Amino acid sequence: MRYSMLAHSDAVGAQREDDVSVEDVAEPERDAGGQPERRLPDLARIRAYYDETWLDYRFLWLNPRNQAIHFGYWDAHTRSHADSLLAMNRVLAEAVGVQPGQRILDAGCGVGGSACWLAASYEVEVVGITPVASQIARARRNAAERGLAGRVTFAQQDYTQTAGGRLGMVEYMRGSRPYAPADEALLASWLSGWAIPDIATGDEFRAWAAESGFAALELRDLTPHVRPSLRRLYWMAASTWPLAVLGHTLGIRSTTQHGNTRGARDQYRALTRGLWGEMLLTATAQ
Repeated sequence: MRYSMLAHSDAVGAQREDDVSVEDVAEPERDAGGQPERRLPDLARIRAYYDETWLDYRFLWLNPRNQAIHFGYWDAHTRSHADSLLAMNRVLAEAVGVQPGQRILDAGCGVGGSACWLAASYEVEVVGITPVASQIARARRNAAERGLAGRVTFAQQDYTQTAGGRLGMVEYMRGSRPYAPADEALLASWLSGWAIPDIATGDEFRAWAAESGFAALELRDLTPHVRPSLRRLYWMAASTWPLAVLGHTLGIRSTTQHGNTRGARDQYRALTRGLWGEMLLTATAQ
């Protein structure tokens, strides 16, 4: 449920979910300067995760107004889950400074809901990319059904292999590193369930952004506005946990699907311990 966007005046460039042990996520290798090494995503695991958990997203999170696979943003004007998903689109677009006529890269586009919303709301051209082939097929269908196929295109691509532009992303960030073993274990339980190897601190993101040629990096804490969405997901998972365990034991739900439910539960448990927050990051390529 990560969300990244890059805005360009005339061209696309660029700079968001099985079990692993706590040791795999607790303390990454360090580079020569003492900074944690960035871990590239395990694309095979990510593809398997989204393929196997599609029905979870389809029936429990997405809605016809916006096929969005991200958390919602709640403020005084938000009245529903559907409203919150659209509000997150708006908050990120405003932070990036999207203007009519621009070309936007939606990096990690999911099934195209936010890309279609951008094209319709801002009169921009959008290129959506994701490493998940099944998401590309669904995104193209969604764009065609909305009459946006000429303004929104989708491609199967790893967004870590793109570069340049005005960057905006809503990202999970840990408060520090390392935590006590019990806290690292809780983070591992959440993240491994969503096929995420680790999350970084704000300082780590600042260092990586500078290293990648981005400047004017700003971080804004969205956690108070996203907490109702995170809590909604938690209660959905916690209230059905006994059934989830039974389904996994009987082989009705796969290990990946069971991990998705566990992650939905444990993300909020980790949040209430103050281990992470939902941050809006913006930066500009030099």
